Amino acid sequence: MGVDLSLGAVEHARRADPAGAAEYRQLNLTDAAGVAELAAGPGGPPAKLRRVFDHGLRPADAADKEVPEVLAEAGLEILAEGPTALAQTEQWPDGSRVELPARWFVVSRA
Repeated sequence: MGVDLSLGAVEHARRADPAGAAEYRQLNLTDAAGVAELAAGPGGPPAKLRRVFDHGLRPADAADKEVPEVLAEAGLEILAEGPTALAQTEQWPDGSRVELPARWFVVSRA
């Protein structure tokens, strides 16, 4: 199973797998603190994040413990996991690139 925060990435993966060898789902795995920090900046959230809010979506809605629970409920076993950072196209006022903390998972059918 392939999962990603981006629906576009999920749809791209489905198109790249015409035989349907895997299942692809959109899951929100971003960090609440990172999103809140972006939204609280001068001028409010960046344009991309503002569009998320405009559509009524709530980034970083899942607590850390919920992700393993969701995967288990889907019949998946976590084989490996770890921290990562999702590099964004947005920048902080000092010019450094925004990176949202995230976690990666390798799963198999339980």
